Formats: sequence, C-alpha cells, structure tokens
Amino acid sequence: MSQYLHIASTIFMWWLIVSFALINFTWVYFAAIMRMRELRDTGKLAWKVNPELCFFSYLNLFIGLLLDVALNFWVATVVMLELPREALTTSRLSRWLYTTKTDWWTRNVRIRFVRFGQAMLDQVDTDGRHIK
Repeated sequence: MSQYLHIASTIFMWWLIVSFALINFTWVYFAAIMRMRELRDTGKLAWKVNPELCFFSYLNLFIGLLLDVALNFWVATVVMLELPREALTTSRLSRWLYTTKTDWWTRNVRIRFVRFGQAMLDQVDTDGRHIK
C-alpha cells in the first residue's frame, strides 16, 4: 500500500510541476502575442515592412496556440473534471463563466479557475477583457 501511495504522490507532484510550467509558459506567450497584436494594429507587423518579425511572430503564435491546447488538456481537464469540448483554454473558461450549474465543484473549483484565468489574461489583453 505504501508503495502505491508513493507512486501516486510522485505522479501528482510531476503533474503539478508540469501544470505550473504550462500555465507560466502559456501566459508568457499570451503576453507576447498581445504585444504582437499591438504591433500589427499599428502597422509595424506587416510582411512588407518587416518579414523577419512577421515570421517569428507567427511562428510564436503557433507555439502559443499549441501550449494553450496542451494547457487545456493537461491542466483544465483535471481541474474542471471534464473532457474538453473546446480546443483552447479560453473557450472553456468563457463557457464556464456563464454556466448555470450550481454544484459544489462548479462553485468552488471551476469558477475559481475561471477567475484565475480572468486575473491573468484580462489584464494583459489589449482589449481589456479576454474571457468573455
């Protein structure tokens, strides 16, 4: 029994470490993407103006989207206790923001996860509100 408890705690610890890293890296990429959106909106991110900047910007947008998908499947699936219906974490958080469910897990875990997402993303989003 002790051996199984040790294995379970090791798996959980690795899940926590990977989850923290995914949340952190995804948020850093999101912040960078928001800066790239500002550059695009001011005309500085255009293939004719700066092709190198465009190439690396869109490459990193793709990497950021892959991180977001990984975050949605690795972290949000465990926290939300449901298989994802959406590819991106933001879509899932937006759905849960307007849920009418009132069970304990929704009130105490899912909604707190949504609020955490809002606190991290809405402040960085150039529109001021990312989870809608």
